[in-house]
Amino acid sequence: MPAYKDKAKGTWYASFYYEDWTGKKVKKMKRGFPTKREALEWERTFLQQQTADLEMTFATKISSEGVNLDKQAFNAS
Repeated sequence: MPAYKDKAKGTWYASFYYEDWTGKKVKKMKRGFPTKREALEWERTFLQQQTADLEMTFATKISSEGVNLDKQAFNAS
């Protein structure tokens, strides 16, 4: 799905419809991404989470929840 440029602010946003767990169509929008790539990545991750996709990798799931997987984070403990 496409990402859109907010000309007034100079940032990107993702806007799309998805079907929630009740079968209802819901419009979702998130603004303020510095790049088009980040907007599309957020949309892709959101849709994977909504569909409970069993193909989602562990790294994708963890990163979508904001967990840092850097080697330094593991070495610090």
